Amino acid sequence: MTTPPRASATFMHSTPHSKGSASDKNSGQQTTREHYAPFLNHDLASERYVSLEQFLSGLLRPSSPARAAPDHARLTEIANMSDVQEKLDAFKSATEGSGLENRMYEPFVEFVNLCLQKLGLEEFLLCRNDPIILSGSYASRKPDVGEVAASSITDVPDRRGVGAAGRRFQWGEFWAFWEFKPGDLPEFSPSNTSETTATTTKQKANKTEASGSSTGVRKSSRRAEAPPPAQPVVDAELPAAEPPAGNHTPRSLVEKPEIQCAGYALEMLALSRIRHHVFGVLVGGLTMELQYYDRSAIVKSHRLEFTTPDGLVTFLGVLSDLTNSLSTQYPHGLLDSDTPPAPPPNRNTKTAWDDLYRDTKMTFGGWGLNLENILFQSHGLIGRGTVVVRAKVMKSPQRAKRNNGDVVVKWSWVPTTRRKEADFIKMARDAAASKNPDMLKHLPALFCAHEADTSYKIFLEDLDTWYEARQLRIIVQEPLMPLNDEKLSPDKLAKAFKDTFKAYRCVVEYAKLIHRDISTGNLMYRLLDGGDVEGVLNDFDMAKSTVEDASNTSTSRHRTGTKPFMARDLLVEEPPRHLPRHDLESFLYVLAFLVCETKGTLDHWRFLSMEDLKTAKASRLSEGFPSVKPGYEDFATWLPQLEHIFEDGSKRLTAAKRRVVVNAGLKAKGRPPLEEIPMPDEETLDGTVTFDTFFASLV
Repeated sequence: MTTPPRASATFMHSTPHSKGSASDKNSGQQTTREHYAPFLNHDLASERYVSLEQFLSGLLRPSSPARAAPDHARLTEIANMSDVQEKLDAFKSATEGSGLENRMYEPFVEFVNLCLQKLGLEEFLLCRNDPIILSGSYASRKPDVGEVAASSITDVPDRRGVGAAGRRFQWGEFWAFWEFKPGDLPEFSPSNTSETTATTTKQKANKTEASGSSTGVRKSSRRAEAPPPAQPVVDAELPAAEPPAGNHTPRSLVEKPEIQCAGYALEMLALSRIRHHVFGVLVGGLTMELQYYDRSAIVKSHRLEFTTPDGLVTFLGVLSDLTNSLSTQYPHGLLDSDTPPAPPPNRNTKTAWDDLYRDTKMTFGGWGLNLENILFQSHGLIGRGTVVVRAKVMKSPQRAKRNNGDVVVKWSWVPTTRRKEADFIKMARDAAASKNPDMLKHLPALFCAHEADTSYKIFLEDLDTWYEARQLRIIVQEPLMPLNDEKLSPDKLAKAFKDTFKAYRCVVEYAKLIHRDISTGNLMYRLLDGGDVEGVLNDFDMAKSTVEDASNTSTSRHRTGTKPFMARDLLVEEPPRHLPRHDLESFLYVLAFLVCETKGTLDHWRFLSMEDLKTAKASRLSEGFPSVKPGYEDFATWLPQLEHIFEDGSKRLTAAKRRVVVNAGLKAKGRPPLEEIPMPDEETLDGTVTFDTFFASLV
């Protein structure tokens, strides 16, 4: 995850995660609308509404190609054409007559496609999609209408226009979604807009208020109908599990239009090829609003009544600007094709995401890579959107084929204020080379790091108070295997686990870094010739220097760690400074997940709130973890000893804090205080949690 939120930051939570590659959501777990609605709802609490003109000038026109919208006279001429009026009247009749949503699709698609033709934008068309479920996703979603490239439907003519027959579209083939509701959208009014819907300081709230009256930028009036999700994080390496009984999302929340639209944007961002942002349109009766989603923001326009004479002229200009902006959604020059090929007819469409990039060529900085299967696919809206893919090296500046040409490529949308992962890996390796060269084999070998120019900027007022700028960062490194690999024997697991611990100690003591995301997905191993293994501490996304100036701290607005493995101290709304002992506690939880029987005991941790998870972890430290799995008996002595050092340190800290509270109460009553209990030092809790005490327990 990212650094703890600063007190002054208005921030969004991730759906579900803006974290490191190991802590993001895997596409194969918790993928239904019921799973995601609470997190989407929490993201929507920080959406911004702007005027239609601001949406056009700030989100569409600056990044559109040189081709500008026709002038007002030409738009008026098109609006008054008899065939355009005829199609518009047919849509109005369908909308005002039955009040049924599905009656709106056909006349609207015919109307818009005619308008696109008149505007000279026939390279894109609207196609009805409902009731067909889009392919390439575990989520069974069916947007009403999609704006697609005309070239993508030449093989299925019946999709041109309004037909619902033919092959399934993939999410990457949707350039924009169009969602429909039978009634008009509510008119935007500052009177029903809350002053603040996210954590913020009074200074920034006042700044937003002051600018809102003149700029039209407003925070959403929408508030979460359920308690905000407690930063749920499902590690990609954890086994699938069902949520506890009673943990169901209300149907009323799932079916809200804003939740439906955010869900479409989630799938389009997560299951398209390196997509920067998504456009959508919500049509309600005879009104509509424009929508923009990226990894940091959700922005929507005030509604447009598009069937009035003036509204129709405005609509034609909007349609021109929107369609001209569709190509900005993908960073150009990285991949040889942005649109994924259709999966084979006999392929399970719910697992097709695994081949989303297969046989795609990626080029940058003198490197040429042939991408293969996905190892990890983040499934979130707000956040890093991390993807990890196997690849073959076709060309490299060093003219070398790394690992027989086999590499792993990872890319993420990282906050621009965040120091590069490649820098942290270099710091760790340089320190190891200088102080303890043997540790180099327990750190990842990084071949290349690249920062892509997305060539996309948004221009809205007061961005610094709410928008977190992100950059697409790519690294190429050696392939590694996770410690929960079923092929790893218990004795080799023990060695690899100790190796990763030693590497962590080296990183802290010599490189002055803390990792801050110890999880099952970040403790890896390298298989050597002859069958031996070397443990490798991987993924420095969330690393932080312990000596860097505070002014260089990232503003990324999320706590650090993968929730099932986070230290108890960090499971609070305002977490304290992340210390090495917190990472050591994470090592303990990783070990428990690796060697214990987790079904029905630990696997539900991912579904708990922060408060409940903190209680569950405290209970395990005092009462013990579940029995180890058959064959892992040698670890049965490790866990109790580790439990003891963390429980002992916790007791010291708790006793001292309680005595402070008691004495404050006694003082208020005018009574003499009890003898003070010294507060244990923050770093090691009076020497109970140290590298030496931890390693001494691994016997």
